[in-house]
Amino acid sequence: MKKTYNKKFILLMLITLIATGGCTVNDYPIYHFTESASICVPGSIGDSRTLGESYLENRGDRTITILEVTLVNPIDMSIIESSILNVIDEENPNETTLVGGVFWPLEEPPLHWDSRVPAEGAVLKPGDEGNLVLAVTSHATETATAEAIRIVYKDETGKKYKQDTNVKYFISSLDCSEAINLDSKE
Repeated sequence: MKKTYNKKFILLMLITLIATGGCTVNDYPIYHFTESASICVPGSIGDSRTLGESYLENRGDRTITILEVTLVNPIDMSIIESSILNVIDEENPNETTLVGGVFWPLEEPPLHWDSRVPAEGAVLKPGDEGNLVLAVTSHATETATAEAIRIVYKDETGKKYKQDTNVKYFISSLDCSEAINLDSKE
């Protein structure tokens, strides 16, 4: 079943995150809607999952081009694919779609899945928005991790930017709360 979020819900979440410090106001053109968190999906060695809860929006006044998408300090985790997916449902513009953390390949692709574009080389005009979706594989028998997703991009004047999401990712054969707790003790 596709995951949809009402725009009023997203606006309320944005206001809450800003009020509670979950988002950082900065001078970067790309705004990514994810609060500081740890996200864990079950899996073991050889299993592939999506990291697809990052909502991106170009809030700058220049067109930007994504140059590179990488994992920050990955341990036993690698990227298979990174793409940008349209999040707006034209038939119901008050609804948006985010992929989230699910099995890869997707069993039930969301709306617009076939029109996704590779993240590297994607062009976002001012006001454009999308869901950054990474397909990743675990190479760990217990827990694979990445501290964040890093997005490197440039604007039309050639100025380069480097931004990290504020989410730590886990793919674990352990209970997810156990994997996150073990990581916080290190």
